[in-house]
Amino acid sequence: MTKTILAFYKFLHLQNPQKEKRKLAAFLKENSTVGTIILSKEGINGTCSLDKDKTERVKSFLRQNFKLKSSEFKQNVAHSNVFKKLSIKIKREIVTLGLPEIDPTAIVGTYIEPEEWDTFISKREVVTIDTRNDFEVNLGTFEGSVNPQTDSFHEFSKWWKDKGKAFKNKKIAMFCTGGIRCEKATSFLKSEGLEEVYHLKGGI
Repeated sequence: MTKTILAFYKFLHLQNPQKEKRKLAAFLKENSTVGTIILSKEGINGTCSLDKDKTERVKSFLRQNFKLKSSEFKQNVAHSNVFKKLSIKIKREIVTLGLPEIDPTAIVGTYIEPEEWDTFISKREVVTIDTRNDFEVNLGTFEGSVNPQTDSFHEFSKWWKDKGKAFKNKKIAMFCTGGIRCEKATSFLKSEGLEEVYHLKGGI
């Protein structure tokens, strides 16, 4: 049977991630869904593989319980499961910046729509920062973008503390693979006092 690959994330306040884990695990097992999901008090981040005919049921559950919007799901098709089992883990952060106090639900940068991105980053006053790691950057990046040369997102805040002064009077545009890292990075930069911080909606 054709499988749906469903990727999603949402920053939201979860009061009891352990309770949400139990409820989510029971539902996904009932619907033969496998994959890897991270829950924390700051939200949910995951990728799942499931039968195509169960896709809308699973999406509806995630919309209802984690406030995901239809537009926040990334969906692809495969001919077999890409995961062997279901793994739901509880961590301090759904994407590890190492600063759990950063709250994208309270403050975050401005989204730039994909069709407007090239025009926006071509402006002279805009500095484009690639928030991905070195391995991903080496696969390809936007011409002229700044590479923080990190092995993991956890190192981004240290790089900014060391190098960020050079960009503090610029408009900052950031991008990443799925949107989650640059969304959290914009929240971090806003907390550092920057006003004009932007990020590519949905990632690349």
